Amino acid sequence: MNIEFNQANRVKGLIFTIVYLTVVFGILLSFFSLFEIIDYLENGSTKFKVILGAIGIIFPVLFLIRFATDRGSFVLKNDKIYIEINHKKSQIDIQQVGMLIFNDGPRKTLAIYSKSGQIFVTLCPVIGKTVPEKMLLEIINEISKHIEFKTSSRKEKTLGQEYLVTIYNR
Repeated sequence: MNIEFNQANRVKGLIFTIVYLTVVFGILLSFFSLFEIIDYLENGSTKFKVILGAIGIIFPVLFLIRFATDRGSFVLKNDKIYIEINHKKSQIDIQQVGMLIFNDGPRKTLAIYSKSGQIFVTLCPVIGKTVPEKMLLEIINEISKHIEFKTSSRKEKTLGQEYLVTIYNR
């Protein structure tokens, strides 16, 4: 099994957002004064809002999001798990896996723990070639073929949104 994905990176994302907004704001200020921008926003200039939306939202989401993420891969081969995120490689013996925690909240994550309770890795993929939830469930299914887990679930709530956290324990 071999899965490639883009891993969310909060630090890169924050730096990218600050730099991007600074550049966009600088570009807007080179064409319009601050008072014109405020006036356009308050008076509802549709053309300005469309231009601002295209420059400020659509462009970074479609083309630049790769700069705010890390490349990752997950390989399960010969009872070993090989994980590489941003050129950092980890190898985990599948018999050392003690618990998996799948968070089905707004940010889909899968945490892989050792038998002693130490975290090996947290996978937090962003939408790319595969849907994060589908990819993480595929990883859980592959690991479950080698290890028998007892499953339990609990509901959690963040910002008014309720979601399920599933714990796979040996």
